[in-house]
Amino acid sequence: MKCISCGTDNNYRDRQDKKCKNCGHEFVFEPKTMTSKITDGLFAKIINDISFNQTIFYTQKQFDYYFDKLVKNRQSKFEIVGLIFLFCFFNIWFTGFVGAILGTIFGLLGNNGFIIANLLWNTIYVIWLVRKSKSTKINVQERSQTGKVLLFIGMIILMILGFISLIIIKSFLMFVITTILGMTSIHFGVIALLKKKPMVQEFLVEQSKLREWQNRWNSINSTPEKLLSPIIPNQNLIPNSDLNHYSFDRLVVCQKDEIAHFLIANNFHLENNCAILSITGYPENTFQTVLDMAKQNPNLKVYAIHDCSFSGMNLVYNLQTRPNWFLNYQIQLYDLGLSYQQVMEMPNAFVRKDSNYQKIELPFEVRQKLSSEAVKWLESGYYVELESFSPKYLLKVLKQGINQTSQLQFNQEELPDNWQESERDDSTAALIVFSSDSFG
Repeated sequence: MKCISCGTDNNYRDRQDKKCKNCGHEFVFEPKTMTSKITDGLFAKIINDISFNQTIFYTQKQFDYYFDKLVKNRQSKFEIVGLIFLFCFFNIWFTGFVGAILGTIFGLLGNNGFIIANLLWNTIYVIWLVRKSKSTKINVQERSQTGKVLLFIGMIILMILGFISLIIIKSFLMFVITTILGMTSIHFGVIALLKKKPMVQEFLVEQSKLREWQNRWNSINSTPEKLLSPIIPNQNLIPNSDLNHYSFDRLVVCQKDEIAHFLIANNFHLENNCAILSITGYPENTFQTVLDMAKQNPNLKVYAIHDCSFSGMNLVYNLQTRPNWFLNYQIQLYDLGLSYQQVMEMPNAFVRKDSNYQKIELPFEVRQKLSSEAVKWLESGYYVELESFSPKYLLKVLKQGINQTSQLQFNQEELPDNWQESERDDSTAALIVFSSDSFG
């Protein structure tokens, strides 16, 4: 493992005292004793990559998701080779070792002991791979790799074991067993490969363990420069003295304070001539002033961004119906997502399920706009957070949404192909809601 301070390569014996043999810099991780095989170099790369070479601020939750994605992708990189090697190695070792034991204990079995042992190993391995393909600890890449291995093993079982059982051993029963096992492996392999909907996932490394690693990293290598600190109440992100000279035609409203904090920290409001607020009143010191200024603009465009969750689905409705927001105001409201439809189009989406989920009742007006599948999905406790997308990607999606709609007027121009008008309320005000079919 290379030292991140001087670049010297230290083997396992060299780093027994957890220090570089050349410069004495302390190592944070010891991959030999870790299941996830994290190295100091990999951790430094993750910190650099998520910040896009130290140019983008990010939240702690964004780091959690990004870390999990890179570690899982790294594990799946050589998945096919590793799984096939494991299959072949134990096909020989298990068959020879267990077959010899069976032949000794049950002397009458003879060479059949090796055949039984081989069938036993193949059955165990196929069952293990099927369970692995359904695990919440893997991502879509690893699921696909596992599916390919299941297909490969299924064909090997059908061709080789099928031939041995029918032609050499001449046992119809053995042929039936191998055929069933081979077809089962192929069946679940095809399912793993063809399943396009996003899967429920869990973090590979417990968040408490990741916090321990981060704390140790910070004590040795300092806290990453672009990692945002938790929100401090009344923190002045936009000086009040500047607001009188600040004009905007666009307002981004976030479901979460943390997403608004992330956007402001990256100067998204300055680069895109927009104001940024959260539905819950962030940033506190400028919230009401900015909202009042927004309401005075007759050409205001509002962009909503939220999780695909019960509370996220309520964001647009709250903006439309709350008196302290835009009830009876003339605005164009653009729902950037996340929506259920957008999530279902992304096989890589990190879907989570809250085991302690407490159902939040959706207003009738929100529920009737959702498909029955979406309502059932949400009511089951499934959700996808904005933080599961990389900081760079999230900034790109929001900027893209603003750019695509910046020149649109109420009835003068056509929407881009991936946008649609989802609601119009001319009875109370010229309020039009648009939604996007895709997220980026």
